Amino acid sequence: MPWHVLTIICIIMLNEIYKDIKGQLNVISASEDCQWYNVQYEQTGWAFRMGFFVEFPEPLQFDDISKMKRRSNLKIRVHAYTQNIVTTGEGITDAEVEEHEAFALQALDILDQHIPKSNDENLTTKLIFRGWQHWHRYQGWMITMLEFDCKKML
Repeated sequence: MPWHVLTIICIIMLNEIYKDIKGQLNVISASEDCQWYNVQYEQTGWAFRMGFFVEFPEPLQFDDISKMKRRSNLKIRVHAYTQNIVTTGEGITDAEVEEHEAFALQALDILDQHIPKSNDENLTTKLIFRGWQHWHRYQGWMITMLEFDCKKML
């Protein structure tokens, strides 16, 4: 298959996975928004206080596993963000950190072992939780990144 056709197929594949994950995260009542990650933290006047960004941080690199099948590892990073504009010298309170972590834990509970689907067809293998990283206090945001691994067939 020509490389440009594979590129188009991969973009479509990722969008279906993104839409499934977005649907899962949209059940969290505190979330105001879920979007594909596109360096939104750098934007001024971001309209949402709590939400998620879904990122695919590494390229899909497919290996032939048979004459008809290819497989790629797929990493998915979910950014759980909470706006935290400090107006006093007190910094981030324990209560704010606890609220943020509880929010991120809800995403973890929903996505760990989840299998993204489209039209009742599995898009990947089950999502396996691999990492949790805090990035507290970035330009007015508390951010926790949840890392998941799975495999994508082509």
